[in-house]
Amino acid sequence: MTKTILITGGTGFVGTRLISRFLKEGHKISVLTTGNRTEYNGAKCFNWNPSKEEMDEAALENVTDIIHLAGASISEKWTPYYKQKIIDSRTQGPRTLKKYLLTRNHKINSFISASGVSIYPDSQELATENSAHDQSYIASVCEHWESAVDIMESVCERIVKLRIGIVLDKNAGALLPILKIVKLGIASPLGSGKQYMSWIAIKDLVSVFSWCLENITATGVYNAVAPNPATNAEFMKVTSMTLNKPYILPKVPAVIMKIVLGEMSTLVLSSNRVSSGKLLSQGFKFGYDHLAEALQDILIE
Repeated sequence: MTKTILITGGTGFVGTRLISRFLKEGHKISVLTTGNRTEYNGAKCFNWNPSKEEMDEAALENVTDIIHLAGASISEKWTPYYKQKIIDSRTQGPRTLKKYLLTRNHKINSFISASGVSIYPDSQELATENSAHDQSYIASVCEHWESAVDIMESVCERIVKLRIGIVLDKNAGALLPILKIVKLGIASPLGSGKQYMSWIAIKDLVSVFSWCLENITATGVYNAVAPNPATNAEFMKVTSMTLNKPYILPKVPAVIMKIVLGEMSTLVLSSNRVSSGKLLSQGFKFGYDHLAEALQDILIE
């Protein structure tokens, strides 16, 4: 059945891929943007300003489902001001959307929001959707993000929260800085190298979103990660082998990463070994279970 899908943050690298997939599936797509675009990759664009809880309510015309991706990049320097911006940019959107849905007396089928696996503690143990949360700043971002989504309960049939791992895409995202290091021929483990990296290929992530839209029994939190997390040492080694570049030792000491990145070093030094068991148990099938095959497809044309 044809859906009319509204995407916040639709001009980002994940949103761009979702637009392409959903248009091919025959759905109608609209995007909320803070810019002045009227069209993006075949999707209609509508302006909004969630910090002021304002939006062009025409964006909600016939909308059946909403995907919430909007959020300031976490790769910028974490000053006190910017840390608050990261949180606000993720939490103001749902309030704005609910306000205008209520004004129109409009109820949607599903509200699907991004979140992150950084919500889990630094650990070698396998985390499930029911595991405890970390006390770090980045975990608090995920908690605020997910809590903000709950406000949508009265205006939608179901809410899905996707805790997304490291998204593998050669043109954007967390893989890009790693590729730069590898291509320079200086790839080595970061810190101990034993910390786990829970990843997902961009094609599989897009399929997870599509599955959540089509599967009316999908609800609550899901870990959007491939079934086989890799340690940092394995990740760097496999990436180097895929690009036919050297993989060298010694490891980059954790203290160096902390000096260079400050608090942001937690993004590369913390261990997130996360389970995709809930998705698998409900019938989702990954195209890429193992890192080597995913990188081979993504990096080798």
